[in-house]
Amino acid sequence: MNNHQRVENVLTLAALGFLVLGCLTVLAPFVSALLWAVILAFSTWRIYERVLRACGHRQGLAAGLMTLGLALLLLAPVLMVGAQLGENIDNLMGAARRFLARGVPAPPPWLLGLPVIGPRFGILGTAAGQWRGRGRQRKGAGLAGGPGQAHQRLAVTAGAGSRAGTVATHPERVCLVLPLP
Repeated sequence: MNNHQRVENVLTLAALGFLVLGCLTVLAPFVSALLWAVILAFSTWRIYERVLRACGHRQGLAAGLMTLGLALLLLAPVLMVGAQLGENIDNLMGAARRFLARGVPAPPPWLLGLPVIGPRFGILGTAAGQWRGRGRQRKGAGLAGGPGQAHQRLAVTAGAGSRAGTVATHPERVCLVLPLP
């Protein structure tokens, strides 16, 4: 074998390697679907043989019936859940409206007892309770008289440590953003 044939063989193998790599790159997103197809084909082979015999060895008809059967078997639960969600969407919307009308609930006592972050949730719970009590009575009234005063009071309270919290105010809402330690 001369040098010309060796170079030609090496270039052919390199081109073949790049072609295989390109094919694998294109097929990579479909690997899970292909594996599921192999699993389903393997596990339903006996049923397919029975359907094929019942169809008089017409492969197209048997394959179509198997595809339809598997689609119904896999999609029926999804369709049933979707129908149930559609029926319950009114209840979900009503619950969401009631939650938004009540405001932010106070944090539970065990959360306030957590080290480092417990006191910060206490500040947030106090702000939420005061907002619920006063902010809804007068349009434009924020926490303790207005957004500016709420901002100053919460900023001083939250800034007691080395890292201060940020308070965003709105005529009807107060939001305390606390940095992580």
